[in-house]
Amino acid sequence: MVTYPKDWNNECLENLTSSIITGGTPSTGNASFWGGNIPWLASTEIHQKRITKPTAYITLAGLQNSSAKIAPKYSVLIALAGQGKTRGTAAFLQQDMAVNQSLAALVANSKANAEFLFYLIEANYNELRETSSGDGGRGGLNKKLLKKYRINLPADVNEQESIAETLSCMDEHIDNLTELIEKKKGIRDGALEDLVSGRTRLKGFSGEWVEYPFDKFFTLLSNNTLSRDKLTNSGKIGNIHYGDVLIKYRDVLSDKDSIPRGKADIDTRPFKFLQSGDVIIADTAEDDTVGKAIQICDVSIPLVGGLHTIVCRPNYDTAAGYLGYYINSKNYHNQLLPHITGIKVSSISKKAIKTTVLNLPRDIDEQNAIVEVLSSFS
Repeated sequence: MVTYPKDWNNECLENLTSSIITGGTPSTGNASFWGGNIPWLASTEIHQKRITKPTAYITLAGLQNSSAKIAPKYSVLIALAGQGKTRGTAAFLQQDMAVNQSLAALVANSKANAEFLFYLIEANYNELRETSSGDGGRGGLNKKLLKKYRINLPADVNEQESIAETLSCMDEHIDNLTELIEKKKGIRDGALEDLVSGRTRLKGFSGEWVEYPFDKFFTLLSNNTLSRDKLTNSGKIGNIHYGDVLIKYRDVLSDKDSIPRGKADIDTRPFKFLQSGDVIIADTAEDDTVGKAIQICDVSIPLVGGLHTIVCRPNYDTAAGYLGYYINSKNYHNQLLPHITGIKVSSISKKAIKTTVLNLPRDIDEQNAIVEVLSSFS
């Protein structure tokens, strides 16, 4: 439990804001509402952190004939909905923009420094998600919940400002490091596509590659439908939830990763336990990242496939980790795109995924060599 200084206040957000703004979306069927000079923001941009670019531009008619409202510069934005990491994510608005219905804009009053409020909301991300209404996986925030949400902050606004300035300097340093990491990631992603497609062959390998129908290569196993509130950090059986496949993990799962556990009172007898080499695919996402996968390697605890996953057991031997990299490559994933359904939530069915094919090196030594190269970028 965090102990705050005695001169810090515990306040609800409605006492720290002059207004909390939620917006809307002009009708997309009316061309006169779009293409104007008013910047308009959807929750898809929330991950910019400091938002300078809108999603689109709307006209004055679009603003006046919809629930869209303009949030002023230096508003603290909070995403209200989303099954992935979006819900509860905060951002700091750098210019006046209209916002849609999936965003709330907090306009700080004289009791709060706006930038400090942004950092504070960002730090409370996990707690905000727990505050959401509805099911733990698909719940949402709303203006009523936000107004009553309580945070601790210095009573002295000058202290808030000093803290915000320090954190901003740290952010600038982190952004520079992030830029270097993104460059490295770009190199890694390029190498991934070249190596798993066969466009680039590693020295010493020239053997043939084999094409397998998905439903011949894999046997599908059953999964469970445990929601987040049925999981803990201290159970004996690991449960791989689709949200973790999408957000937390990369291509390969090992003991180095933090794995949620099913609560002790859950009957696990119906569950199909997994083994090294099995692949877990997320069948639901907010966008076309649906189909993201992990391959189990070097996990010492019992594992089961969780909510919204497709669990696949290879019928052929492959190099440890290779299938995780391969299924996450564009070379494979692009096969899924025509089969993704849904508007607000995207999904892929088992029937659809069975229509795809895998093209792999026959030589497992070549697969191992490719994994070694790709893992060196981690």
